[in-house]
Amino acid sequence: MLEIHFGKTENARRRIPMSNRVASVLDMQRTLSQSEWIFPAPTKSGHMEKSTLKKRHAKACKGKSKDDKNTGQKSFDIQPFALYTLRHTCLTRWAPHMDPWTLAYLAGHRDMSITKRYVHPQQETIRKAMERVSGHNLSTPLQLEAGTESVEPQVID
Repeated sequence: MLEIHFGKTENARRRIPMSNRVASVLDMQRTLSQSEWIFPAPTKSGHMEKSTLKKRHAKACKGKSKDDKNTGQKSFDIQPFALYTLRHTCLTRWAPHMDPWTLAYLAGHRDMSITKRYVHPQQETIRKAMERVSGHNLSTPLQLEAGTESVEPQVID
């Protein structure tokens, strides 16, 4: 479980299950880190301050391809984007796979009006939902009781 202890609201403080992949990455990082922090930063405290990620993001957006002296990894130019885009993309990609209340919990939203910004129902998602509640395959004609004709699905605007 990932525990989030701080946030703007009480809803922002929550427990989120981790996938095996995330747990493995964190374990690997913990093993590689020579600091008490999983993701250490070159700050006085040794951990990422509020500005750490913003500074690294700005540097990445204007930097040239080069080797990082501290990590030995290459960094490359990337097109500038707002950091919040990463969160928005994640929540938008999760939305079709869970109910809106679970999405709101994972996002730390206190109000469903915020969560609905991320829910963009697609025709396929709507069709599958209707199939679950109706018990019928809507991609083929509906079969009525024995001795009656089949009915083609109709689109009603």
